[in-house]
Amino acid sequence: MKKLKQTMEYLKSLEKISVAENIHDIWSYICYSPKMPLRHHQEQLIELASKNKLTVKDEFFSGHLLSFPVFRWGAGKDIVLLTHGWGSKAADFSMLIEQLLENPDLTIIAFDAPGNGEAEGELSNLILYIEAVQAIIAAYGMPAITIGHSLGAMANVAALAHIKHEPTWIISLTPLVNLKANFAASMDYVDVPRDVQEHFFQNFEEKFNMKIAYFHLNSLYTFPNSQQHLLLYDKEDKIAPYDYLQSYLEDHPQIEAINLNAVGHEKILRSPEAIALILEKVKTLQSEK
Repeated sequence: MKKLKQTMEYLKSLEKISVAENIHDIWSYICYSPKMPLRHHQEQLIELASKNKLTVKDEFFSGHLLSFPVFRWGAGKDIVLLTHGWGSKAADFSMLIEQLLENPDLTIIAFDAPGNGEAEGELSNLILYIEAVQAIIAAYGMPAITIGHSLGAMANVAALAHIKHEPTWIISLTPLVNLKANFAASMDYVDVPRDVQEHFFQNFEEKFNMKIAYFHLNSLYTFPNSQQHLLLYDKEDKIAPYDYLQSYLEDHPQIEAINLNAVGHEKILRSPEAIALILEKVKTLQSEK
């Protein structure tokens, strides 16, 4: 968190932000994921897990293979895969994991995405998240349920669509929808001029060799209407604004979307109401067999 604050303060202190002198600083600001230490109860939960490490290739920043930790609880036949959001980690699902552990039919898998938590990597991005999800599925098998928070919800959708897997349930918690809009809001916050922002987006498309429009949930979502999908959101969410989500839900009316008023973008992970709704869907794994 300290490094991110320093970058933000530096950009805000500049009289003029230019492409030539500050594009590297903007990339560091946008793609650096702050790392928060584990709390005591999170440490205890991680200690109970079986641990492994997988790797993905960081094609766009370091060019290196990055290892990331995978944590597994239980040995049931149904895999529940948890994908955290930006600046987060596997252990931030601790309250949900503790509840899921009461079900002996589940194998619960969570991980720290590259550039987050205990994983390797200085900078992170959605592609690394997606590839990490795909690496876990290749190693452990197809999940019956995927649960993603924020950027992790977008990563789950993209990874599942890419491998053409339709789990029993996709569960998305305060999902990000439009990365370009989120990036622009972040740059507005540190007073990056609009012309410099446009140069950043051009540089982004050149670096990733894809249009930034790809990084939109409407572009990523290719599931049939039969796919069961629970989406929990907060209409007052400032990080994932409802204006972005509304158009996505209008395009996909089959999604079961529930507004949890004032739950908050991050606090949804600790919301008893959200956890109860998730557990209801998990129970359907047994009833549908």
